[in-house]
Amino acid sequence: MAFINEYIPQEDIKKHKFDEQFLADHPEYKTLPSLFAPHWTVDRGRNIYLMSIGSYDQAHDEDPWIGFELNINSKVIVCKLLYGAGKSVKFSDSPFYMAWNMISLMPEDLHGIEPSVVIDLLKEALTTYGYAGVHRQIDNTIVKFHF
Repeated sequence: MAFINEYIPQEDIKKHKFDEQFLADHPEYKTLPSLFAPHWTVDRGRNIYLMSIGSYDQAHDEDPWIGFELNINSKVIVCKLLYGAGKSVKFSDSPFYMAWNMISLMPEDLHGIEPSVVIDLLKEALTTYGYAGVHRQIDNTIVKFHF
């Protein structure tokens, strides 16, 4: 199988306890909001998924970064990335370029997974993720990596 972008099916939300995690992270909610629709880039055949876990902008941090969770066989690796040089600024660009720089991967030991394997899987998943996963894809997107 290959990576695909999708809204997470209800059975996977329950299996991975994304609903419980959302409520724990957002105590202002007593129940899941009606618009709760988490998404991921998943390869079920290899039991791997990539999920956006947030971003920080210059209004809050010196260096804006984007966080992703790369889950490889239930081993979670948190990836902090920056947009890289050469990223398109207009949606009408064709080809449209996404570019990424690496800030860090955590934990440092990567749960015993070879760093080259983690990097290769991250690149493969981000290539499928494209501009914004299932939320928005832009035709003719090319994803570049500066790591």
